[in-house]
Amino acid sequence: MIQTVIKTPESHPAHRTIGRTFHAWDGHQYYCDSWESGRGYWMTRVDTQPEVSDDASSPYRRNVSEQAIGRNFYLVPVQSTSHTRH
Repeated sequence: MIQTVIKTPESHPAHRTIGRTFHAWDGHQYYCDSWESGRGYWMTRVDTQPEVSDDASSPYRRNVSEQAIGRNFYLVPVQSTSHTRH
C-alpha cells in the first residue's frame, strides 16, 4: 500500500517552494499551499475567493509539476520591510 505524503508550510516552514508566491505563465500570481506525493505542488491564485480555495477543480487552483518551478512558475521575491539608513 502506498502512503500519500502531504507537505504544507506548517510542516515544512523552510521549504524553498511551499509557502511561497509565484508569478505564472498565465499572468497571475499563485501561492504554493502544499505538495502531495505523486501529484506535485498545489497552487492557489492569490485573488481566489475563500469559497473556492480548496476546490481542486476550480480554475483558481492548479496542480503543478515539480519541473514547472522556474520554467512556468517564477518565485516572487520577498519584499523587505526593514528600512536602512544611508
